[in-house]
Amino acid sequence: MSRSRGGGGGGASRNLQCLSMIFFALTCCSFWLTIINFQKAMYDDTYSDKPNLSEQRQLVNNRIAETIKKTNIGKLGPSKSARSDYRYYDSLFYTTLQYASEAKTSIEVGCANDPFIKYLDWIDKRTCVAPYFIDYKNEDNTQAERNMNTKLTNSVEIEKVVSDFMKYTPPNEEKFDLLLCSQVLEHVPNPAAFMKKMIETAKVSIISVPFNWGNCGETCNHVTHFITQKMLLKWSYPYKPIHTAIVAEKEGKRKFDERILLVFINDKKPLKESLTELNNLLIKQKKMS
Repeated sequence: MSRSRGGGGGGASRNLQCLSMIFFALTCCSFWLTIINFQKAMYDDTYSDKPNLSEQRQLVNNRIAETIKKTNIGKLGPSKSARSDYRYYDSLFYTTLQYASEAKTSIEVGCANDPFIKYLDWIDKRTCVAPYFIDYKNEDNTQAERNMNTKLTNSVEIEKVVSDFMKYTPPNEEKFDLLLCSQVLEHVPNPAAFMKKMIETAKVSIISVPFNWGNCGETCNHVTHFITQKMLLKWSYPYKPIHTAIVAEKEGKRKFDERILLVFINDKKPLKESLTELNNLLIKQKKMS
């Protein structure tokens, strides 16, 4: 009986020793794998051509600094036009810097033939979409002349798309990082649908309209007048702006001096899903009317 108990104890001891050796070997392997991976990461950071996150951020900062350095603040409106020195365009530029400094793709909806998006040099891919590109040097163009004007000036790095935005689909059905729309919404027949589609087309949307302007006649050709913040919130529902500002020209005492600017963030829902929901909503509204 005593030999049997002694033999059993020896077997248990040997099993424990084997387990200890296996655990020690695994610990050693894990340690050396950690060292190897660490050295590989150090090597990649040192010799890889691809910049790390810190370097990428610094490259972006450098490009933004260069953009600011060469941008003629105070003269960002359409060149050689009465609008060239509107301070509103300065606000638009700084708002873009604040909310889209990391943007790599952008779209300007309803841009002029001298598009504002040309100033955003830190953004690699820039697109301009409009049915025609108005020339602000000659704002008295007839509608037929405007429809013929489908060329951009100074647009070497900007992709031009001649299209009604409501019929436009972004490439690969992917959202743009940034969307700009400046003084366009007041011209379209269905501003609520237009606004929703803009917000759903980009992760960051910066939209502006005349603030509470009355009917300025053929000079403006506006479809909607007296646009207030309450109206804009109704059009954009369920989306809410994260930033709102009213910009006044000069002292803001004239009748048509003020413009309102709104910023929306919509980086959660995929574009295809958003546009499908919008299309269903438009069909429902059409049936009800």
